[in-house]
Amino acid sequence: MEKPYSDKELWSAASTAGLFIGGVAVLYSLITSFIGAHSSESVALNVITAIIQVILWAAKLFGCIFLTGYFIRKFVSAHEGVTRSGAFRFGLATAILAALLYSAYFLVSALYIQPEAMEAAFNTILSSGVSSLDSNTLDAIEKIKDNFPLIGFFSNLIYCFLWGLVLSSIYSHKTVSDNPFESDAQ
Repeated sequence: MEKPYSDKELWSAASTAGLFIGGVAVLYSLITSFIGAHSSESVALNVITAIIQVILWAAKLFGCIFLTGYFIRKFVSAHEGVTRSGAFRFGLATAILAALLYSAYFLVSALYIQPEAMEAAFNTILSSGVSSLDSNTLDAIEKIKDNFPLIGFFSNLIYCFLWGLVLSSIYSHKTVSDNPFESDAQ
């Protein structure tokens, strides 16, 4: 049986979806880093900032979940005869592209846009428990510090891809029915 879409159509639609979903994640990161950069000494203002960041995180999470389902349903409805594996394959392509976009943003941010934020995070770690850390642990932290942007890139890539894998599996099963006995009238 021939696929109701070409690989080019799949990757074209997945690139649009991946760009959109990855863009939402990048936009969230930009907004939260802007908000975090404007923190103050006021405890009340910092609490409000933290609440706003949690609300934005939840909006990003549920937005990305919704968008994944939306784009899979859109792909299935645009190509009659798409199987569950075709919908799953589209979801995986979307997930890897969105994960690449978000991870690339993280890498660029860590290396060029906000390198001082990474430095500050490691300084906080080191200053919070220096007395309890031995010299080997401090050396290990220094080695990680130099490679942290690359470690963060691959960690984000794997994490985002796994989320996309799970969502693709769920939505491909919810969207496409492979039951040959199901009537079209339902």
